[in-house]
Amino acid sequence: MRITLPSALAAALLLAPIGAARAQELGLAEATELLATGDPDQIRMGIEALGLLGNARAVAPLEARIRRGLPPELLDVALDTLTVLARPESGPILFELSTHRRPEVRIKAVQAIVAARPRGAEPALVAALSDLDPRVRAAAAVGLGQIGARGSIEPLFHALDRGVLESSTSIGQLADAAQVERLLEYLGRLPFDAITPALNEVLARRDATERTKLDIIARLQELATPEAKTFLEDFVASLPEPRRGRRDAVRQAAEDAVQRIAN
Repeated sequence: MRITLPSALAAALLLAPIGAARAQELGLAEATELLATGDPDQIRMGIEALGLLGNARAVAPLEARIRRGLPPELLDVALDTLTVLARPESGPILFELSTHRRPEVRIKAVQAIVAARPRGAEPALVAALSDLDPRVRAAAAVGLGQIGARGSIEPLFHALDRGVLESSTSIGQLADAAQVERLLEYLGRLPFDAITPALNEVLARRDATERTKLDIIARLQELATPEAKTFLEDFVASLPEPRRGRRDAVRQAAEDAVQRIAN
């Protein structure tokens, strides 16, 4: 999920109640000094203070401290802070952590990569589609759609074939007309609810052509299952009322398809 809160405010949400006021008072130099101590509480305060700075200068001290080694709970705090900072400068350390031995760290690293969008984010997320942990694969699949990685469509289809069903949403966000046709071939091959996230995305996209949306509706009408009918009914219900005197071909096709699919 893309971080949208202002950095200083979002970082403040990470702070423990005790020490929050002190962390807010620290500058870059003081926070960096705390990272060099052997006291876990002081290190945590330094990490949190760097998060509150909310700018690129906070990345280098955090990266250096991570490379020196942190216990699991403090590494989690550091990764949360890098996610909130969302700075592309954090790419190198995040790429390294995306292959960490602990899957929990890999998940957080993938989420931070999505937030920071550093150069090289797409290949790093594509690599994570093959992670041993299904949670990492899922986070990577979702993240590729969130960063708009159109070059990752083929790996996302391969991931969908391997059961990474979270790829469906991203395929719907990224696919062009020909790729939507390919997606429709999965109807009947995979559970219907594995494909509907992609169809929802395509039908909601302003850049998807009317022809593409009509093709989806025609394929669902052809499928003629109760699930397809319910999907189309929900789709029609989600549409705004058309303006007077204007014909909405997509809406009309969906309404007609609902009527033609037997109960």
